[in-house]
Amino acid sequence: MKKVFISVRDCRPGMKIAEDIFNDYGAVIIADGTILDEHIIGRITDLGFTRIRIYDTEEDINKVSGSDLFRTQYIENVNSVKSILHDISSGKEIDAERVDYATSSILSKINENREIVSCISEMRAAGEYLYTHSINVALLSMLLGKWLKYDYSKLKSLVTSAFLHDIGKSKVPRKY
Repeated sequence: MKKVFISVRDCRPGMKIAEDIFNDYGAVIIADGTILDEHIIGRITDLGFTRIRIYDTEEDINKVSGSDLFRTQYIENVNSVKSILHDISSGKEIDAERVDYATSSILSKINENREIVSCISEMRAAGEYLYTHSINVALLSMLLGKWLKYDYSKLKSLVTSAFLHDIGKSKVPRKY
């Protein structure tokens, strides 16, 4: 697949990011392979990026499978946890909007049981245990809430609390 730079103004939902996008601290904020949507395009714009690299043909974009999209969104959620915990450890307050967006992203996968189990099994070997663990707990909690027939409001509360269950670890000094 050919990679090209385009202006952020020309970005459209459905385009596929062709390389990781980093914040000023060196953390990945949008992973290679992420499919753009309005929220992500807005985020890139708000961060001051003017150009990004994407895969250049719609044909390539449309080849993204459901499992590739799930994994891309999983990685994006892991990066959200990392960023949220980093902000908290730096003394910032919890960004409720980012937490809500990540929770909604997790809830959007409620009918992808096979993908959830498969991705959790594969991602267990990842080096960023704390971050992947938070997403895995949220996904598994969602499945349990679904099995218990929770309504949407109760399910969202469950997933949000599972997503943030290790938030206290962000205040523990790294030497421990």
